[in-house]
Amino acid sequence: MFRQSIGSAVAIAVCLAVPSSAQFETGMAIGAVTTALNQALDGFKSTLETAGGELRGSGNSLQANAQNVLRDIDSTFKNNLNLTFDRMDAQQRALYRDAQALTRQIQTATKDLTEKTGDQARRTIGEADITAYNASYSLPCRTQTPRIVYVATPRLRVGRDAPEIVVRGNFLDRGTGPARVNGKAAQVIARSSTEARVRVPEEVWSKVSTEGSVSVEIPGEELKRTNFLLFCPTSRKGQALQGAVVLAPRRNVLIAAWVQPSALVEETTPDNRRYDSGKPGDCGINTDVTQQQCAPQGWTVKAFSLSDTSANTGCGSSVGPASASGSSCVIVSGRVRGCGWGVSFLGIRDCKGRGWSAHTLNMTLARDVRQPQTRQDFTADGSDQSSWSFRYVTASELRSPMWSYAARVEVREGNRRDVYDLSNAQENSGPVGARLVDGTLAITLNDGAL
Repeated sequence: MFRQSIGSAVAIAVCLAVPSSAQFETGMAIGAVTTALNQALDGFKSTLETAGGELRGSGNSLQANAQNVLRDIDSTFKNNLNLTFDRMDAQQRALYRDAQALTRQIQTATKDLTEKTGDQARRTIGEADITAYNASYSLPCRTQTPRIVYVATPRLRVGRDAPEIVVRGNFLDRGTGPARVNGKAAQVIARSSTEARVRVPEEVWSKVSTEGSVSVEIPGEELKRTNFLLFCPTSRKGQALQGAVVLAPRRNVLIAAWVQPSALVEETTPDNRRYDSGKPGDCGINTDVTQQQCAPQGWTVKAFSLSDTSANTGCGSSVGPASASGSSCVIVSGRVRGCGWGVSFLGIRDCKGRGWSAHTLNMTLARDVRQPQTRQDFTADGSDQSSWSFRYVTASELRSPMWSYAARVEVREGNRRDVYDLSNAQENSGPVGARLVDGTLAITLNDGAL
């Protein structure tokens, strides 16, 4: 499907042209309207001085035609600078409206010179120039010479754009015969006073193998009017209106890419520790043998239990319970207590029972280690795209992923073949850029750089 570049260009142009017949202030006198237009021109001229050569050329044309409007206002209203809209005749009202619309468009053009791209500023200046030229040459008994101000579709690509050239200008609604593109007869699809659309002939469109400029010629007709006494005789003269457009060949893009993350993975290992107090010779012992066991640095205790416990509980010895102490240690309570001493019938001291406590602490230790994950490969082949995205399937399941990728982008245009390599270390190569965020690799192609 063709990209809607034609429609977009037309929409922009129409949007810019709307003020010529839309809102206007009726409460101001013509003198105030003239002052506002002069001030807008002064601001535009000052800003234009820092613009590039092509924009200055378009801007100079606008300034010249805007000055013509001011002269027409002077000659039409003469010294009636306080005249308001309700007291004007039809011709005066038309100039009043056009001057206000032109003022707004010049103000917008001044702003666009500093804030927008060169192409956008060129369009805004062109639309203001169309308004100014139309205001002057639509007055009674004026020769109406058709002209192309700018090409609204300056670059068309085979396979992406519709094969239609759109031009903007003045008095484009008259003329007979076919248009011509690169010298070949072409159909005029539609035309109005400010716009003409021409279909690129198939014999031109199908043979575009390298990018280059081609001529476009549209039939026009000049209405030559002569002011003779009280009459205004009109003669017609055919004209060929010239323009140019860049045609680019069909573009095929082949992409081969891979994405491989590393992520934190839990590693576990068993750690079993035995404690045995033995059987102290002091039968009267009563001591705390609580043990604290800690995992090595970098590890945590994920789980623990006691086994093989033994204690002379009859004398008060004990083992356990075990409890966590922070994330890396376990405390096992214990006590060794003997039953004390007695005296036999022979008067000999006798041990009533020895105390002891023993256990095995079974711990499962854990730590996070970064491990490479499965590499996923991606391919794409397209001719009508300028952006692609590739999603690592299990990205949402990874813990603290760190991403690596590489991509090779091959761009084929007619007989030309360019290859661009991208990776984490080089995210931009020529007109191609790549970025990997949260498991999605995005690749973009700057069409204007190709």
